[in-house]
Amino acid sequence: MNNIHKNNAYKYGSVVLVLLLVAMVLSGCNKSQAIATTAVIDLDKVAVATGRDKLINQRVQEFAEIEEDKLNKLKAELVTEINKTREQLGDKPSEEDARTLADMTRRSDARLKQAIARVEDVAGRLKINLVVDFRNEVEPVVRQVAQADGFKLVVIKSPEYLFIDSSADITDAVIDKLLAMKTEAKTSPSASAEPNEKG
Repeated sequence: MNNIHKNNAYKYGSVVLVLLLVAMVLSGCNKSQAIATTAVIDLDKVAVATGRDKLINQRVQEFAEIEEDKLNKLKAELVTEINKTREQLGDKPSEEDARTLADMTRRSDARLKQAIARVEDVAGRLKINLVVDFRNEVEPVVRQVAQADGFKLVVIKSPEYLFIDSSADITDAVIDKLLAMKTEAKTSPSASAEPNEKG
């Protein structure tokens, strides 16, 4: 009787062990499949190859130059006001007048620093928005290339990835597709018809 229980326990234990091994194998397969269906793209490289990085930097630079002119005008106005007040107080201002001039100078400096900080903040947000626009524009092409290669997920390349297999990198394929679309748009009948219509 005890032998029967021992045999049943042994058989039961063997079945459980087999099921655990199968589960581990299937889990490993699922992880391998998840990794195999994940692609990587270097958006910085795409931006450089398509010339978009230059356009983004140009837009930000143009904004910065316009705002720099405004900042220079503001600085000139503040300096003029301080110099005018200093002239009015004369060469030997009273202690109270000296404190007034010092307070005026501090307020002017604070105003200028605040204006500079605002420009830097707006310039930063402008660049972020331009990068987001670029990302949204290339997304359909990224999806098309990824799906054609059987990928289910695309992640953006970053320093946190220590190793990326070249077979998972779709950057060059996306670049080729974008450049081909750009060339096609330039040579399309509608594009070539525009100059004729104007002429």
